[in-house]
Parts: sequence; C-alpha cells; structure tokens
Amino acid sequence: MIKSRSNTNRLICLLFTAEWCGSCQSLDPVWARIQQEFEGKMLFTKIDIDKTPPSVSRFAISSVPTLILYKNGEELWRKAGLLTTYELRAAVKRYLKPGKE
Repeated sequence: MIKSRSNTNRLICLLFTAEWCGSCQSLDPVWARIQQEFEGKMLFTKIDIDKTPPSVSRFAISSVPTLILYKNGEELWRKAGLLTTYELRAAVKRYLKPGKE
C-alpha cells in the first residue's frame, strides 16, 4: 500500500507502531484527532512494524512510534516518540497547502 501511494502529490502521514508498544497506544487519540481534522485533505496510513518488516527497512524505522510526513516520494518531516495534537497539527499544516490537496 505504501509503495502505490509513495509518489502521490497528496500529503501522506505514516504512523509506524506496534501492538505491544505502550507509547503507541498513548498516541492513538492524537492520531485519531488529526485524521478526523484533516480527513479528505491528505492520506493516513498506520503501519504495524511486526506485520510489515519491509516498510521498517525502507523507512529506516529504529523506534516506535514514528510519524513521517511524505509527499511526492520525499520525506518532509519525521518524529519518533510521543507528541501532542498541537505538535502534529502544526507539522501537518506546515506541509499541507490549502486548496491544493
């Protein structure tokens, strides 16, 4: 799924997570709020690192949770660890051009 979307001109938010990761579970409400807020304006993909090892290698994931903003085959922003709704919203708005998505 990532491969087919990686060259789109739409902004993609990738969340690398794992079922056993407590911090990942803590990030779920932030992820859900941002998905709801930007629904239809960008794409969201949640990736379980234990179920998709090739993605872990491709994106050089060394810890979870890791969030990546990606567009036109290029990584624009990356953050490993917890973050607030405000922090993720600010990152998304920085790369999301109104009216062009």
